[in-house]
Amino acid sequence: MKYKFKGLRYVTRGIVSTIDCNVINQIWSVLDDFVTSNIIEPDYLQIFKLITKKVAGEYILVIKHEQEVPEYLNNEAYTSKILQSINEKVYIISDYDENGKEYSTMLLASEY
Repeated sequence: MKYKFKGLRYVTRGIVSTIDCNVINQIWSVLDDFVTSNIIEPDYLQIFKLITKKVAGEYILVIKHEQEVPEYLNNEAYTSKILQSINEKVYIISDYDENGKEYSTMLLASEY
């Protein structure tokens, strides 16, 4: 089954309560860029590691993107200045409903 991460997109309560909406949108954007790049076939499970570094007194968010099968890793899929520290692992899972329509869910790894 091919996963294009199209269709409806959901976020869990954990995501909404932990991660700023601008960062949520950026994660979706990184995923969209990956899927359209055709680098490799996307797996149903995409992993994003949000790591905050403090540089010259400012917080810099680094989003690392990976998947396990086939193996893919982008150590700096996105970087940006942010107001507060975020260090989380985020999953995006693609699936199909009973009508064959694809949907995607973003959740914290701790919610899996």
